[in-house]
Amino acid sequence: MAGKNGATRQVGPDEVQLISREKTQLQTSISRRSYVETDKKKGLRFRRFFLETQWQVQQTKLLFYEVWKKHPWIRALVNKIANIAITVGWYIDYTGDGKANPIEKEHIQNFFKYPNYQESFPDILWKTIVQLKLFAESFWEMVKSDKGYPIDFYILDGSVRICVDEHGVPTSPAYIQKVFNETALFEYDEVVYFRFPDPLGKLHPSSELEALELSVLTDVYAMQLNKAVFTQGVRKGKAFIFPAETGEEQMKRNRAQIDNLHTGIIGSYSAFIALEGECTIQDLKLAEEKMEAEDLRKYLRSEMAAVIGTPLSKVGVDATDVKESEYVDKSFWQEEVQPLLDLVQNTLNRYLDYLGIYNYRFMFKKFPIRDLKETARLIDVLKKHGAISTDEVREMVGLDSLNTESSKKPFLITRNDSIIFVNEIESEKAKIDAVKKEEKASAFPFQIGRRRVARKGATLPSTEETAADEEGAAQDPFR
Repeated sequence: MAGKNGATRQVGPDEVQLISREKTQLQTSISRRSYVETDKKKGLRFRRFFLETQWQVQQTKLLFYEVWKKHPWIRALVNKIANIAITVGWYIDYTGDGKANPIEKEHIQNFFKYPNYQESFPDILWKTIVQLKLFAESFWEMVKSDKGYPIDFYILDGSVRICVDEHGVPTSPAYIQKVFNETALFEYDEVVYFRFPDPLGKLHPSSELEALELSVLTDVYAMQLNKAVFTQGVRKGKAFIFPAETGEEQMKRNRAQIDNLHTGIIGSYSAFIALEGECTIQDLKLAEEKMEAEDLRKYLRSEMAAVIGTPLSKVGVDATDVKESEYVDKSFWQEEVQPLLDLVQNTLNRYLDYLGIYNYRFMFKKFPIRDLKETARLIDVLKKHGAISTDEVREMVGLDSLNTESSKKPFLITRNDSIIFVNEIESEKAKIDAVKKEEKASAFPFQIGRRRVARKGATLPSTEETAADEEGAAQDPFR
């Protein structure tokens, strides 16, 4: 084998095995890496015939926006979810070892607290939730400083096209925004993309409103029918009937007097005027028709509520008692609002990982869905058993956590209203158990037991120790 200076030397068997093993490991590593790289390119993810054009995306969003803007039930059901979502607080949680750097934590908190100079975080979150319910996706633009750090963020308006290759890998640019005739290009790390997954693998997922297309159209037709009935089929007021031989000039003067004095709310209560010639005044009133397709509209309303996920009792339609209302609130939070917030939370934390921030997590607070009395009873039971901390108590009633060392420790309250931390009790108990164990080990309990057994005449195993104990017991003068 050639050395550094070109001379040759003999290689021992141990070195041959070592070189062979290292070569095998190197080949295995190379083949494994090439297999992974090849495997990434096997599947045709997000196939081309699933990609919508920029024009299709823009027209779909405009259509769903018009539906939300003009249809009363769609707007009420979607807005209810967004209104509840923005009432849930948020915080930055430190998950690293040791204590968090207060300056770093404050910078991350302020980044989310003040998104830009025009909007607050609740504004951004409200728009995001509404867009997720209407379009099944939402985009945030992350504006970076000269050093590459994010400094603020905005909601991307208009239509945004996602650009990937045939294997689903983002290209450059990764996002193309179009608002009217203007276009903006963004790289992959400049946009945070919130979306519902699509079972067919489409880049732009299907909106929930697509399932309500016929329901919304049918309800719109029913509203138009009711409008026509109430505007064209109902007449109220009085009729002034003049003889057929009344002259044209006389009719003009009578009509002018009626229009001047008997128009509007005030005129309807005016005294009758003296009209020229004979006149018969007759009440004109047609019975109002019942709302057309009322049962159909109720069914369509329930269908919309089921698809969007908002109970009708939350928009003031169905009356519920207290217990049923609490159950509805709990299920509405757990099955609709919380999954949306989890989607936002996980997407933001994934973006923090992409930026290299691993020790801080964006977290939404736990929303108190219990009655205040029930929450107080639960806290009282937990604190008696040392199963709750001060921060957990504050979160259960909707207050901010103190985030101190003592506030994170579970505690219990004694009968004399003194507070004892559970970890201190456990450490003290461990010390007492250690002392008892040491005392027990130094008292030779087994020899004493064997002597008592021997004293009662029982036979013990024939070992050297038991034989000595039996002999000593037999010679004991205090038997």
